Amino acid sequence: MLAIRDDEMDKVLGLEMGADDYMTKPFGKRELLSRIRALLRRAYGELSNTGSDAVYTRDIMINRSLGRAIRGDKTINLHEHRGWYK
Repeated sequence: MLAIRDDEMDKVLGLEMGADDYMTKPFGKRELLSRIRALLRRAYGELSNTGSDAVYTRDIMINRSLGRAIRGDKTINLHEHRGWYK
């Protein structure tokens, strides 16, 4: 869950409602990537760290070297959105 609200109660409610994680803005790119990797490790174990630049989840493929996220027929060029995480 990504939110502006950073009160402890908001975080607790978000997690109790089913969020796997709770991040507040602003956050850095490294923190976001580390949290994504941690979630993938918990969900897929060693399958999430194949040594390639592509990380697969159930419905999203993230290619770090190409800077793309693909879900179904939609592609997001992550390099075009460098400032979105600030």
